[in-house]
Amino acid sequence: MTPIAKQIPILLVLLAIALGCTIASAQTFVEYTAKFTCGVAVAGNSMVQPGTYSTTINIHNPHDDMFSQQPSTKFLKKAVQSLPEGKQMLPPSGFVTDVLNNDYAEEVDCTIIRSLLGITGTSFIEGYVVIISPPTTNPAGGFFTNELDVIGIYTNAKGALEILPANAHFVLPGTT
Repeated sequence: MTPIAKQIPILLVLLAIALGCTIASAQTFVEYTAKFTCGVAVAGNSMVQPGTYSTTINIHNPHDDMFSQQPSTKFLKKAVQSLPEGKQMLPPSGFVTDVLNNDYAEEVDCTIIRSLLGITGTSFIEGYVVIISPPTTNPAGGFFTNELDVIGIYTNAKGALEILPANAHFVLPGTT
């Protein structure tokens, strides 16, 4: 056997280790953004028609105990208020850690959004709720991507109703 042929098994092992580390480190975070409109809008004071607006964002953990070894999914959420261009921007809320058991759901409504932002009252606000679901480690040393079902429900005092899925995008660490 030639000296180069003797080195091939070692090179293959090193290559497998390097590829395994690369694959294992490709943790995928899932980020959702759901629009919110909350409160009383008055004429000339906002970009929307005068009226009373409400939003409920439903978050569902679709994992099933029968097929999943993890009993719940941990995620982060924050609220970001949108203001008209040219106005002093406000910082987003801090992230809050939340946990949903498999096949459970929760709603984030205007009361919770105002609480996240530290805002009281009923004045009109709009913006986004951002939800980030980090991966979890599986027993084999890799990662599970934890997707959630996120839907926004939007109503106004006239009874108009619109149901929209949140925008979901996958984020690999170091790519944003």
